[in-house]
Amino acid sequence: MSSKPKILILADNRIGTYSQAVALAQESGLEYEILFLEYNFLAILPNLFFPQSIIRLKKLSKLKILSLPFKPYYIISAGRRSAPVALYLKNILLKKYNFCPKIIQIMRPEINFNKFDFVIIPQHDEPNPPYPSNLILSLGSLCKNNINFDDNHNFKIIEDFKKPIFSLLIGGSSNKTKFTISSAQKLIDKSLKISQKYNASLIILNSRRTDFEINNFIKKTINKDVIFYDYNLLKNNNPYNKIISISDLFIISGDSVSMISECCSTGKPVLIFDDLKISSIKHRKFHQKLIENKYAKFFDDDIENIMKFKPFKLQETKRISALIF
Repeated sequence: MSSKPKILILADNRIGTYSQAVALAQESGLEYEILFLEYNFLAILPNLFFPQSIIRLKKLSKLKILSLPFKPYYIISAGRRSAPVALYLKNILLKKYNFCPKIIQIMRPEINFNKFDFVIIPQHDEPNPPYPSNLILSLGSLCKNNINFDDNHNFKIIEDFKKPIFSLLIGGSSNKTKFTISSAQKLIDKSLKISQKYNASLIILNSRRTDFEINNFIKKTINKDVIFYDYNLLKNNNPYNKIISISDLFIISGDSVSMISECCSTGKPVLIFDDLKISSIKHRKFHQKLIENKYAKFFDDDIENIMKFKPFKLQETKRISALIF
């Protein structure tokens, strides 16, 4: 086995946790491998039933864990379900090689924090003090500090759009929040107003959480000068990264912590739109921290001064990577 420190990422199909784990591993500068896990019906049970076990994995995933071809120095587990797998693997490596990898858990593990070397959770999740020494609080989601674009996308995109380019990124409803047609109308009207004020190109991109009714409303409301990329039609060919790289300003619905975090990491102006029940209490605490630290602004009616806003660049992944590695 290689003597160089290497990271193992325990991943599944939840893109939010997977992308945070990859961003942290890439920032470390170390080699890493990703092990994709599939879970059986037991995955819905709380972690307290199986705190250090692979019993909730499907057979093929169990075999991957038991036949791991290298000895990881770090294991990054992201999300509740992968936490017991990381602890199980730690015990296996200890017995097999008398070697104990460091376990980095992203998001609440629903297991005693002391079983992990590091636990990373967002500030707005409000952990109860006193904080354990291995707890690291992040402002928003971890993300790549430099979002690159893969030119293999086979759609016509944005190169010929006139500058400046404003991008409107729309999330959607969740179990605790509701994105209504009324809020969508306010958001689009304000976005059209600001883009016209600055003679800017306006790009709209929705997400997998955007309701069908909202998507239809967008299509009926916008004019031919607005470009709308519908996530539902571009799932495997999503221009999101390209839009991030070429935009001069972002307008983002307040329900999406990940999109807001990623756009704030560019150092470009970010305007957060919140209305009625779009955002939860935790979302709003996240917004307020960003505003206080000059990473973003609220999308208000003061469009005269919006382009004068010079934000700081959010670099949480870099900061946390330095603490761990």
